[in-house]
Amino acid sequence: MWGIVKMRDNNKTNKKIICGMIFPGKWDEKRQVERLVIDTADQDEYFISLNKKGKELLKYLRQNVEITGDLTEDKDGNFIMNVISYRLMKNDENLKAYT
Repeated sequence: MWGIVKMRDNNKTNKKIICGMIFPGKWDEKRQVERLVIDTADQDEYFISLNKKGKELLKYLRQNVEITGDLTEDKDGNFIMNVISYRLMKNDENLKAYT
């Protein structure tokens, strides 16, 4: 099953690891992707900050990734991941470590 997520602490820092599928979250009037989300198996969505690494994820729409970054919450209660690093997940990768 794709979209599996496990948010876990990374070495007791504020960094989190989230796994899931990348989707467009918002488009501008020219139909350009303005915001990305990572959708997880438990139906949670985390917005992805479009910093340098976050923008790189635009080329991986509808693909499963593991993202490491700082997770914050905005004033509306949305979780936003500031991407530090990421990796593409393989189709046959064992995701039990994330459940």
